[in-house]
Amino acid sequence: MNGGSMGGSSRKWILPVALVGILVFVAAGVAGCNFLRNLPPVAAGERTPTATRPAGLAPSIELLPAEGGAGVRITVNGRGWQPGNTVTVRLEDPATGAAPAQEMASAIVTDLGDFAVKFTFPTDSRWTSLPRALVTAVDAARNQRVSVWLPLAGGALPTATPTTGAALPAATATLTAQPTATATRPLATATRPQPTATATRPRPTATPTRTPVITDWRGEYFGNMNLAGQPAVVRNDATLNFAWGTAAPAAGLPADGFSARWSRSLNFDAATYRFFLTVDDGARMWIDGQLVVDEWRDGSVREVRIETPLSLGSHTLRVEYYERTGDARLQLRWERLGAVSYPDWRGEYWPNLSFAGDPALIRNDPRIDFRWGTGAPAAGLPADGFSVRWTRQVTLTGGLYRFFAQADDGIRFFVDGRAMLNEWHDGSGAAPYTVDLALSGSHTWVVEYYERTGAALASFSWQVIGPLPVPATPTASPTPTRTPTATLTATATRTSTPTATGAPTATSTATATASPTATATATATSTATATFTPRVSSTPTATPTQTPTATATATPTETPTQTPTATATLTVTPTETPTQTPT
Repeated sequence: MNGGSMGGSSRKWILPVALVGILVFVAAGVAGCNFLRNLPPVAAGERTPTATRPAGLAPSIELLPAEGGAGVRITVNGRGWQPGNTVTVRLEDPATGAAPAQEMASAIVTDLGDFAVKFTFPTDSRWTSLPRALVTAVDAARNQRVSVWLPLAGGALPTATPTTGAALPAATATLTAQPTATATRPLATATRPQPTATATRPRPTATPTRTPVITDWRGEYFGNMNLAGQPAVVRNDATLNFAWGTAAPAAGLPADGFSARWSRSLNFDAATYRFFLTVDDGARMWIDGQLVVDEWRDGSVREVRIETPLSLGSHTLRVEYYERTGDARLQLRWERLGAVSYPDWRGEYWPNLSFAGDPALIRNDPRIDFRWGTGAPAAGLPADGFSVRWTRQVTLTGGLYRFFAQADDGIRFFVDGRAMLNEWHDGSGAAPYTVDLALSGSHTWVVEYYERTGAALASFSWQVIGPLPVPATPTASPTPTRTPTATLTATATRTSTPTATGAPTATSTATATASPTATATATATSTATATFTPRVSSTPTATPTQTPTATATATPTETPTQTPTATATLTVTPTETPTQTPT
């Protein structure tokens, strides 16, 4: 009785409890259905709302593989970056202080703060000659920058410490295998779905081709106008003579808005060459790294000519080109000039200090004003241990000229083969040398220079500082004039005839001889003519030379008669005396 009544009593309570449980379950089911109905739908390929970027994750990048080289495909995975921002990946040369060098790729950060890009390491010597390079990711909007060393010649170098998480695909999903990692990204409960073929349609891009064997011009073609990123096409071009018109230069490239770069090394004879570059739109050209043509601008087809001397040996040529719209045209050709003229200075360059052998380069230099520093004066010449000789013909108006010379190391200057300035020694070239010369007419000038080590400097110039000096008036030398010396011989004869009556007659004869002597003194007169008139005293002194003989006559009265007779004989003796003073 008691057991039965207890069982019945239990059954009375079971039914109400079951009904209550059913009602609770139904209510919970309805609420659950409403909750599920309020959740946002998840489309295929999208992330669940619970997959959010971990807070406080610092920006970082990781390189795969960890070592690069020419032509190696590098994958850059980034984490912790600002969603929606653009991150640019570029290569930097550590020797330049990490200055921006070459942009390689860019990507948009996903809403999880991730990105992944790939690029091919350059094959040009600028990068392959480095022991390592910097791969840098930059978010310009947030001024964020992360760099990682990429070894290029083996050896372990520091790399960025990877954070926890799997390598992620690029922002634009493509059907490529993604790199795997052992670490997994910390998510709540949902896993990140992998891209599928139905997620996004792959964007058509030019697929880089494998680098062929280059025997002529290495042609690199880009799908943009600024040679950015990796070339879409690399091929061997036998010549640079393209007339694409409105067509594309290669499959996978656009007909407009593309660019190209060609480079090669060629051997040249020592001569002056004329290059012709035909272009539509823009182009520029380098020879041995020196820009010689700069037509980097839009424009219709046109031809640019330049002339440049080249030394004997190999020279590197590089041509860059871009096409914006319309017709596309690019052609390069050159010719060797026949007769090379030197209207200014004929410059001869030797790769030694002593002008030994044939010069490696002969060219026209408009002026001697070079500051090469630690560089070489031209391709094919060393930066140290070279010499130069400059020669020119000049015709000068008469005047006083001052010459200036400055050199590091030695310099000397010749005029018509005579050394006028000789500073042939090592030196820093801090102060210029000067020399003043009075010159007129045609002359040959030669300037010689040598550089031993260190910085190289050679400078030579001149200026007129005054007219030719006027010489002082010289003292005229007397002109010798033969002037006669007069010798006077005077003979005086006195005849005395006394007449006396009865007295003797006396007859006497007296002879007087006078010899004047002329003495001349030199004066500044040009010609002196001496005229001498001998004078005889009216009363000569008679010297009897005979014994008077008296003859008696009948006339005793003496009548004396004196008849003096003077005979002058002039003897001329030439002497170099302009003036005479007779004595």
